[in-house]
Amino acid sequence: MDIMGDFDSDWSADEQVVRGVAERAGLHVNQPESDSFGTCRSGTRRFDWIVISRQLEFVSFEVLPDILSDHAAVVAEITMRSSGKTGDTLQADTPLFRLFGLDPLIPCPGADFGIV
Repeated sequence: MDIMGDFDSDWSADEQVVRGVAERAGLHVNQPESDSFGTCRSGTRRFDWIVISRQLEFVSFEVLPDILSDHAAVVAEITMRSSGKTGDTLQADTPLFRLFGLDPLIPCPGADFGIV
């Protein structure tokens, strides 16, 4: 499972929206404490997140440089975690799918989040 969208919250914000969702649901995010993934126009605040289950892992994660709304889009390539069993053929760095998250230019109810 993944949840992605504009949480309007940093990882360490007082409300701890993103951290709370991730911890309660047993999910994780890519480098939560990193300052390299700012999604707001200022480039320093990270409000847009992709939160994934523990059975998945990030192969890549980036914030696109173009601002199409009040936030930048985030893109992640995701794969299954290796189980470590003999005979596993999927390499850990082989993306299974690519997620693209963008805060909509025109606010629409329920449009800020995507759940897969």
